[in-house]
Order: sequence, then C-alpha cells, then structure tokens
Amino acid sequence: AQNCSFSGDHETALVNFRQAVAIRPGDASFQFNLAASCKFTGDLDAAETFATRALDEVESQELGWSHRGPVLQNLATIYRKQGLGDRAEDTYIQVLEAREQHLGASHPETGRTVASLAELYIKQGKDKQAEAFAKRAIDIFERRLPQGHPDTTRALQQYAGFLRSTGRTDEAHEVERRIQAE
Repeated sequence: AQNCSFSGDHETALVNFRQAVAIRPGDASFQFNLAASCKFTGDLDAAETFATRALDEVESQELGWSHRGPVLQNLATIYRKQGLGDRAEDTYIQVLEAREQHLGASHPETGRTVASLAELYIKQGKDKQAEAFAKRAIDIFERRLPQGHPDTTRALQQYAGFLRSTGRTDEAHEVERRIQAE
C-alpha cells in the first residue's frame, strides 16, 4: 500500500490501506496513511474521519510528538481543503508551536507548517499574515535546505503568486528571477 501511495497510485493505495485498517483497526499508521490516500483521491470527509481516528490512536497509545505532529499536519490540511479555515488555522498553529518546541524554529518541518499557514492566509485574504509567513518559510528553506530544493521553489512560487495577486508585479518578477536562478 505504501509503495502505491509513494508512486502516486492513490486508488490502489486506498484499497490496500482500507484492507489493512480492517485487519488492524487500532494501527495509527494505517489510519494515517488511509487518511492521506483519501485526501489525495478527494474524499475529504473520509480523510477527516481516518485522520481523527489516527490522532485518537496516537494519543491513546501516548506515542509522542513524532507521531502526533504529522497526523495533526495532515488533519489541518484536510480542514483547509474542506474550507474550514478557522479549524485549519487552529490546528496548524498547534503544530507550529509544537514543532518549534520539539524541532526548533528553523527546522525544515517547521518551515513546512509555516508555508502551510502562509497558503491558508493567502486563501483567506489575510495579506499581512500571509506575507509574514511566506517570507519566514522561504527564509527557513533557503537557510536549511540545499539550493533548488522543491520546498524552497514551492514557497517562492507561492510568494510570487501572492505578490502578483496583490498588484505587486515588480516584486513578483524579482521573486520569479530568484526561482530561475535556483
């Protein structure tokens, strides 16, 4: 199932993870992967159900932050895709605070959560927060990841799109030049 998911065959992964969950319903890892597969196939209600179950399992088994963080990040993304902005924001902030505490403010995983918040704020039209989080994500990625890393490129593209959408085309062009230089 995991190989199907990694290769992009989410439909097959979905079937395989459903079978795995039926056999081992208390396995948080299978619940998490099933939630991710449902998210990728567009079944957001099922994705939320399985992500919530995975979180319940992680918490009941006291598996710690290394298990809880990815589940919460996935759940926040599901909420964002469902249009539940306030729930997504609250969950992303919870993840961000914990990642800053456990991994540090400049860790790439922290940067991914910062980038997710930037994306959410862009969609919500919260320009001031969107810009601050987009710049912070770019800063983390440029300092901590190798040049040309996909996370850095995505963050720069997101920021350029934001700048363009707010009428700041000259600044957007400058960011786009940075992308091409990567």
